[in-house]
Amino acid sequence: MDVHPPYQSLHTWKDFWIHLGTITAGLLIALGLQAAVEAVHHRHQRHQLEDALHEESAKNLIIIDRNMQVVDRYIAWLDELQRGLITLRAQEKRSLAHADSADGELGGLSNYSGLRSSVWQTAQTTGLTGLLSRETAQYYTRLYIQVDRVRPLAQQLFDAAEARVTYQAVFAAVERPGVAEIATMTREELIAYTLLVERNLAAARDLRLRYLFASGATRSILQGANSDEEVIAAENAAVESHPDPTAAKPLHPPARVQ
Repeated sequence: MDVHPPYQSLHTWKDFWIHLGTITAGLLIALGLQAAVEAVHHRHQRHQLEDALHEESAKNLIIIDRNMQVVDRYIAWLDELQRGLITLRAQEKRSLAHADSADGELGGLSNYSGLRSSVWQTAQTTGLTGLLSRETAQYYTRLYIQVDRVRPLAQQLFDAAEARVTYQAVFAAVERPGVAEIATMTREELIAYTLLVERNLAAARDLRLRYLFASGATRSILQGANSDEEVIAAENAAVESHPDPTAAKPLHPPARVQ
């Protein structure tokens, strides 16, 4: 911003104060216009960021709903397998129809796709999150904490599934690779396999629970939540309204084999 000297000499104090007032008024007008332009620009940036976050959340909700179906089928299959193995430990004859997965080696997890957070991460890196209102920043922070917690739990599930599949392969027939032939296992091997299935099932249930938290938070925000408290309430409601149907079934330990 340039301030030019007067074009003619100042002969009186009156001329000086008039000139100073003119300069001051010009500076204030220029600063006001600059602030107005910046405010309009920041408002435009905020609206763009809110739209981008809304779009990213909508895409994540589609992924969550799809993955919940995959994980629910996977849990149901693992639960049935676990119960069959527990029963088998009390039997001399060992045959099990569900030792292989109906949806492939990882029980349908090949259909898994990760949640997105690139918009939020970029906004944090560039400082654009500071343009959001305090309430909006709070509930988006909470939402993306849930999104970030999904990733390690998904990896934990993949690792548990891989350990189980690897163990199954040791007992697989040539004509059915990857499918455990339970009849060939010793009692100790059957117990070890059962533990791998239990860990796999526990990992799947942990991921399912985190998906429910993320689902509740995402739906709440997309539907116009106005506070962090509303998002928290929606998370809890999602968990309460979608209990794991397999967790309600009691597991009966096998009778001791003499």
